[in-house]
Amino acid sequence: DLLVTDRAVLREEFWRVVSGEGFAVEVRVGDDDDRLAGVVRVLRQPARALDLVVGRHAWQAELIARAARHRLGSVDVGLALPADLILLKLFAGARQDLMDAESLLELGDRPRLEAAVEAQLDRLPADAREAWRGLKASPGPAR
Repeated sequence: DLLVTDRAVLREEFWRVVSGEGFAVEVRVGDDDDRLAGVVRVLRQPARALDLVVGRHAWQAELIARAARHRLGSVDVGLALPADLILLKLFAGARQDLMDAESLLELGDRPRLEAAVEAQLDRLPADAREAWRGLKASPGPAR
């Protein structure tokens, strides 16, 4: 998955160039009640998919701006910092996402990660903040 906040990717015409190059593109625009502005799935045969998650919140754009830059082949990509990845996992909120967030806490410098998450926590919805309280209370091995 890739995270962006530029809603231009939700317009069908944005994808015309790749649609003619053997890619299938599915654009799903979120409504006002959705946590995301939308999702774009780019498929290339045989069955390889990339989901472009389109955020709608300022904290997501800030997360992208502070991402660590890495070279991946010929492309420069931003990788979310561990605390930001935990925020994204809390925001997504599915069982697997919360397990992933817990694993990140266990693998990293837990006190530092907790402090970094808590500095941004008030920007997340109430259910994500509640999930964080549950994760923080769990007795990870680094505690």
